[in-house]
Amino acid sequence: MIITKICGNLANTSLRANLDLDYIELEWFELNKRIMRKTTRNNLEIGINISENGFSFNDQDILFDDGVKAIIVKVIPTKCIAINPASKSELAVVCYELGNRHASLFIDENNPERLLVPFDQPMLILLKKILAGVEVVDARLVKPLTGHKNISHEHHHH
Repeated sequence: MIITKICGNLANTSLRANLDLDYIELEWFELNKRIMRKTTRNNLEIGINISENGFSFNDQDILFDDGVKAIIVKVIPTKCIAINPASKSELAVVCYELGNRHASLFIDENNPERLLVPFDQPMLILLKKILAGVEVVDARLVKPLTGHKNISHEHHHH
């Protein structure tokens, strides 16, 4: 089976009650991949080939729905660094350091006050030096904290 487009998202689309649901599990870093071969939880091999530029999967995207069966995207938990800034000045320092390293930054889906960064040992060491509220957790990275999409962030070297 080849998937070429998204049918909707469970957050804003209702499916038939007796539908057989199957899930494709994606890691956070796979959400921007437009071409993949994956196996669903029920061992159905699917190919994904989305031609749309700037495409990104979201948790609960509906990849297939024929009225009998549906295939849904499920973002799986991964090892992360959880950051709990105690003040706006701590938040500013964290954002500065993460921005300098072009680190991916997410908001915790269960706690909007907590930030998440994919685990990286040097990043953990750095963050523990500048903050008290840092811990390693398993979490789903589903709410990326991104800048404005139309602003270019290229470094020009002359």
